[in-house]
Amino acid sequence: MQPHRLSNWPSVWVYAYCTVCPRRGRYRLARLAQRYGAEELMDNVLYDLSKDCPFQIAPHQRPRKYARRCHAQLSCDEPEPRK
Repeated sequence: MQPHRLSNWPSVWVYAYCTVCPRRGRYRLARLAQRYGAEELMDNVLYDLSKDCPFQIAPHQRPRKYARRCHAQLSCDEPEPRK
């Protein structure tokens, strides 16, 4: 289960990656807390970090049944390299 707020994140690094495309990113927790605030929801941080994905939908929008979706995720551990 993922922590819900930046202040609860268990690691110094936040890794953002996509399971479908080659998009990857590594962010320092302190910089994210400075930028968004320590009590920001992780869902909002993930949306902001991946909002330039062409398949991203806003958190308040309902996903379409057959539309492609963004597969961005946050992790405490560095993701495996894509093959």
